[in-house]
Amino acid sequence: MNRLMTLSIIVTLLPAVAVAHWIEEIVIVPPVPTTVAPGETIDVVFNYTTRDAKVPRDHSADCPWRVRLDSVNPSDGELLDSGLNTHYLLDPEYMTFNEVASVTIPSDTTIGSHSIVVWAGTDPLWSWPASDLIIKSYVIPIQVVSPVLTVDIDIKPGSTPNTINLGSNGVVPVAILSSADFDATTVDPDTVALAGSGVAVRGKGNKYLAHEEDVNDDGLLDLVCQVETENLDPGIEQDGYAELTGNLLEEFGGTPIKGSDEITIVPPE
Repeated sequence: MNRLMTLSIIVTLLPAVAVAHWIEEIVIVPPVPTTVAPGETIDVVFNYTTRDAKVPRDHSADCPWRVRLDSVNPSDGELLDSGLNTHYLLDPEYMTFNEVASVTIPSDTTIGSHSIVVWAGTDPLWSWPASDLIIKSYVIPIQVVSPVLTVDIDIKPGSTPNTINLGSNGVVPVAILSSADFDATTVDPDTVALAGSGVAVRGKGNKYLAHEEDVNDDGLLDLVCQVETENLDPGIEQDGYAELTGNLLEEFGGTPIKGSDEITIVPPE
């Protein structure tokens, strides 16, 4: 009887010893970008609080953290960043560690929904499965999107300076220039916008005023789009430039593009 009672007491005490030092919480400090591209680096700012229930204590504890991609346990998923803090013998009962994880999305990450997972624990071995007192996680949903491709454009090809009268009701030609590693004719005119204004359509139809032409005589076909002048809104933030945005045709991946060129706004005549 006594031996059985002794075993029962030992089994009861073991879990209490295992969680004498535990993770209270993980807090993510916003904002964390939720849309990123493969190869892009972002900072994930967070803190985590540990507690040592043995007061006065006779030990210190290592408190590691990890940030992983698409992780379901501390050892699963691509490791993006990691670190180690220690809750020392003379520290207060509660300790909060502030961290900035430099997270680079792997270049081979597929486009779509993913998650960045922050792990923190008091077990340097990351034994799993484990009690959520010892290891906690925080999941940050993200969307991985195609990286934006920077391209060269020429507003009003052959004209210097590129003067624009915002009071006119005409169109402004803008050429998206091809290069050795970029084919401008794969851009979808339906997605092109210059300083917020889209490509004009012909008459009452739905055919966009865009055509292929080698405007800079480099032997490569460029895409020339006629943009509606009255809807142009360069804004003071563009500081003498107009930015073009758009996407490749879906059959070429739909990759977003951007480019800019100098403009000079002239008053209405």
